[in-house]
This record gives sequence, C-alpha cells and structure tokens, in this order.
Amino acid sequence: MKKTLFLIAFAVMGAMALYAQKGDGSANKTSNYGKMFNPKTIETFEASVTSILTIYEAQKSTYGIHLEVKNDQGVIPVHLGPSWYIDDQDVIFSIGDTLSITGSRITYEGTPAIIAMEVKINEVVLPLRNQNGIPNWRGWQKKNARNKRNKSQ
Repeated sequence: MKKTLFLIAFAVMGAMALYAQKGDGSANKTSNYGKMFNPKTIETFEASVTSILTIYEAQKSTYGIHLEVKNDQGVIPVHLGPSWYIDDQDVIFSIGDTLSITGSRITYEGTPAIIAMEVKINEVVLPLRNQNGIPNWRGWQKKNARNKRNKSQ
C-alpha cells in the first residue's frame, strides 16, 4: 500500500514538473529562440549599425548582444549571442559601422530578425554559429577554463 501511494505521488509530481516546464510556451519561445534558426533562410547582406543593444534574458539570468542594422531594405535586429562571449572576442561595434552579416532570417516575437552566423567588420570576422545554428560558445567556457589551467601549469 505504501509502495503504491509512493509511486502515485511520484508520478503526479513528475507530471506537474513537466507541465510547469511547458507552461504556455512563451518562456520557451523567448529563451530558446536559437532553436528558430533555419538553415533554409540563411542570407548574407551588408548594413550599417544603428544601435547596439544589451538584452536581459531573465530565464537564463544572462545578457545577449543584439545589433539593429539598416540597409536599403530597412532596419532589422541581428541577434549575436551572449554578452560574456561577445565581450571576449576581438571585435568592437560602433554606431555607423558597415557590416557584412550572414545569418538565418526568422520571425521573433512577431518581427523579422536575423540570428547571426558570422559578422564581418572591415577584415575582422566574428564567427558565431555553424551552418546548423549551433553556437560557437557551446562548451566554450569549459574549454577556455581548461586551456587557461593547462597554460598556468
């Protein structure tokens, strides 16, 4: 009897946890927008930077770097990646910079946007994701910590 009650309680708790994670889907749409990357919508275009935004993502307690860029087709937001990764790269963006951007065109929160794969400024290339949208920073912190540890020994 106790075993049966325990199993029922365990199953109910598991179902509640799954339901709570799923929610209405809105948190997953905003925190996992990287899953929206579509290799079929990859394009390359040139545009100039009109603003540089640091966006707080509450779900992950992190900041992301987005650019708003403008060309003859209008203004579009470009999602780069987490600030801790972008800040550690050898690229500095300024208002007015002309960039070559390669990325996947998506619709994010009802608005067109680009999830950047690569951004070129002058001769400097900032690689961000591979052809499938897998971020370059995946496992990057662990790898860098290991490299720093090995260099100090």
